[in-house]
Amino acid sequence: MAIAPRVIFLDVDGVLHPADAPGGNALEDEDLFRRPCLERLAWVANHGHAAIVLSSSWRLDKDSLAEVERHLASVGLSVLDSTATDASMGPSARAQEIVDWLRAHEATEACVVLDDLDLSPSLGKSCVIVNGQEALTDADAESAVEVLTTDAGDVSELLKAFVQVGEEMAWRHRWEMLERKAAKKKKKKKEKKES
Repeated sequence: MAIAPRVIFLDVDGVLHPADAPGGNALEDEDLFRRPCLERLAWVANHGHAAIVLSSSWRLDKDSLAEVERHLASVGLSVLDSTATDASMGPSARAQEIVDWLRAHEATEACVVLDDLDLSPSLGKSCVIVNGQEALTDADAESAVEVLTTDAGDVSELLKAFVQVGEEMAWRHRWEMLERKAAKKKKKKKEKKES
């Protein structure tokens, strides 16, 4: 696999089509992979000189992945790679998967994360948070190209920020655990005193 110096980490639901139909119902097939969103993504890839790495849960199922690849091909795009397929779900897991992919592909210089989940607490300025009810807009596409072509998408800065967030979270977790232990100890002491 050729490594691209710039990549787009792509979520599908909420980016290439709305995350849900109105009322939170499942989308019908005709609502999936909206052509204007696909064209905007192609514009980002072309203007940002970037390849696509799939970070969406669509990567986890062979048939779903094939459907994504088919729709991307309709606008001249292909999937370079995907993040780990053995991972869990949620924003912190997705951020970790992206960081793991970047660490394994050191030649990558810049990236943008297109997602309707807010991954910016972990991944900083490299994220373009797409409104999941609207999907990818012209403004999102312009922001994505800006991230790819400026320092905002610098992978080395993203990795440094991720380590700092991870250390802060570990410190906070340890502090919260100590606080819970102290509160528990205090409660036991109080109960003992009252009995």
